[in-house]
Amino acid sequence: MQRGPKAVPGAYQIHLTVGTTTQTVTFKVLGDPGAHLTQQDYQSQYDLLKRVEDAIAQIQDAGKTIQQRRASLPAGDPKLAELTALQAALGAAGGRGGRGGGGGGAEAGGAPPRMGGTQPLLSEFTSLYTFVHDSENRPTGAALDRYRDLRKVLDADLAKLEPAR
Repeated sequence: MQRGPKAVPGAYQIHLTVGTTTQTVTFKVLGDPGAHLTQQDYQSQYDLLKRVEDAIAQIQDAGKTIQQRRASLPAGDPKLAELTALQAALGAAGGRGGRGGGGGGAEAGGAPPRMGGTQPLLSEFTSLYTFVHDSENRPTGAALDRYRDLRKVLDADLAKLEPAR
């Protein structure tokens, strides 16, 4: 991600401390007058973007965990293939490609299928982030539904890492 969520309009303070001296400045962030958004609209967009950021961070952390586990397994261990497939499905560091099969139906664990069925989860969350961030509106019902669907898939994938901990 190249940028964080937009600040919600409101009053903010910055505290700067150098040595034993602290200076505080208060300022106000104003909403875009051409956007016609309410305070609640800005807050909804911010909240969804933060949840998507958290999901992306979890995928990145899972990638590190998978790499560590793969490095600790002997060559030929059947768990290597499982970890490699999970890493690819997540799109986490070192993963190659997405989930196979573009058909409909539910993913393993009863989770809803991903859009197109082949994109790594990291790509799906990144696309959602960009869509919501670049919008000048409150997050749509479809965007919120997409987040919930992706979150279910992520939770199911992360659960696969739990038993080995």
